[in-house]
Amino acid sequence: MASSGGSTKQLKQVLGFWDLMGASIGQIIGAGIMTLLGSALAMTGRSVPLALGVAALITIAQFLPMLFISGTVRLRGGRYTMVAMLAGVIYGSFYYKKPLTLWRVFAAHLAVSLVCNVLLNTLCLSVLYGKAFMILLPPRIIKNLIMWPIDSLIFFYIAKILDAAGMFRFLNAGDQKRQ
Repeated sequence: MASSGGSTKQLKQVLGFWDLMGASIGQIIGAGIMTLLGSALAMTGRSVPLALGVAALITIAQFLPMLFISGTVRLRGGRYTMVAMLAGVIYGSFYYKKPLTLWRVFAAHLAVSLVCNVLLNTLCLSVLYGKAFMILLPPRIIKNLIMWPIDSLIFFYIAKILDAAGMFRFLNAGDQKRQ
């Protein structure tokens, strides 16, 4: 029977790293590979080891970027935060030290809409909710195609108004002081 104290600090850790790692590997081998091996042999014949090797490589390649990023930076929000960081990099590559034109704004918003909003955020939703990627994709494509010119025009005209008000000169003065 548990004591009346509700603190988890009083609990003693019984399972260590290797105990949990062994249980995890056992679950993966037992539940995943062994139960599907018969079906895989029936479908592919003798190429099951090749198929399992390719699947392992694809899985490693899929999670390697997340492993590096989450190993160096603690991000709240997980994959969505990484997608937002990528959007910032894309916007920066379009706008940094370049004149602001309407076509540049359209191109930047299109790149972010396609890469971040349509592809990567849909992948995040698919993983998070367990829904098929292709089921989530069409409405997200339609939404981003509708919002792309609207967002681009709003950003362009607000940026031009702020530039006319001298806001960007104030920001550029700070950059010139640092150089």
